[in-house]
Amino acid sequence: MDALGLYRRATGHLAPRQGAVWDDPPGGNPVPIGQHLANLRRKGGLGKESGAAARRVEELAAIDENRACPGS
Repeated sequence: MDALGLYRRATGHLAPRQGAVWDDPPGGNPVPIGQHLANLRRKGGLGKESGAAARRVEELAAIDENRACPGS
């Protein structure tokens, strides 16, 4: 989730195309940010354990309330 927050602050949005790769994260390793978000938005992408999935929904909403993912 840290990379998503940093991406949001750097770009002003959390709506990359699915194939987008962020080349400027801390640590220097490129992050496939678009694919990562697409995976989170899939059914079950936030995890099968409901408590963990609910926390991830809250974390994503805190990063960008307009890009929240479904709970499961």
